[in-house]
Amino acid sequence: MFKTSENNFVSEPLSADKRQERYEKLRSVLAEVAERLNESFKMEMGGGKVGMLLDDECRINAKAFSQGRRQGPYSEAEIKDDQARVEDKENNEFGIDVKNENVIDYYKKSGAESEAEIMAQHQKEKRRANWHLLEMATPVLLYKFLPKNFVAVKTAAYDDYENGVDNLIVDKSTGEVICTVDDFSALAGSARDLSKQEKALNKTKRGGAKVKYGITYDEKGKLVKEALGNLPVFNLRLSADAIKGLLREMNFDLDREPSVKEREVVVQIIEDFIKQTNLLLEGDINNDMKEKINRFHAILENWAESLTVEAGY
Repeated sequence: MFKTSENNFVSEPLSADKRQERYEKLRSVLAEVAERLNESFKMEMGGGKVGMLLDDECRINAKAFSQGRRQGPYSEAEIKDDQARVEDKENNEFGIDVKNENVIDYYKKSGAESEAEIMAQHQKEKRRANWHLLEMATPVLLYKFLPKNFVAVKTAAYDDYENGVDNLIVDKSTGEVICTVDDFSALAGSARDLSKQEKALNKTKRGGAKVKYGITYDEKGKLVKEALGNLPVFNLRLSADAIKGLLREMNFDLDREPSVKEREVVVQIIEDFIKQTNLLLEGDINNDMKEKINRFHAILENWAESLTVEAGY
């Protein structure tokens, strides 16, 4: 479908300093993508005081869904309760037993002495891990490569934790959410990856994912904030070498041409999504879901073809 270089991706691990450098660059470019998208969303909602839909990480901001001038469906009290649940989940995700002697000894080597310093260092390491850097890179890649009529955003933290959905891809011309994507969570081919694939397939067969803080477009092309359901679920899967190659050679300037490695990674993602659509279409799914997946399959093939033409193959 799309030709990639013979020496596809390097396998050497990124040093801690390089990961820190990539983290800072990704933070900056994510904020820039969010700013550009927020300006577009504001105009699509009428240009009033509707609140910034995305935070600096390109994640949907639940506060933008409050009733009143922000044109959202939920009360401030309900949103506040949801955010409290998210905070509890985040504390568990980044939790660590700071009183464990082995933990204390490990973090002393990096200069962390107090419990607060150990926790801060632990969270810093997790946020600079390759899997988290890829999660940060995903919205940037989709912003660069998605066809014009589509938009991709990271879901609100609530939907990430409660509904297992990390990204939405929306067809702006129809308002349809063409798929939900669970960001990188296991290396392609690993036992955990196979488990995640099976979980996504079963979830789609049972009626798909739902999101509380979703976006769509009405018949006039106006952005609407609302809960969504019956959404196809896909996993973003890449090899360790692909991730390292992307992080090494990503172009962080949105106004310049993407790197060859970025294009290669996006094509790999598209090809894998096509495989996932084929698996779903072979299964027992309802007609409505089957139609959605068929439409997504056609979009993926057209997307891959456009990248091939752009690259001159």
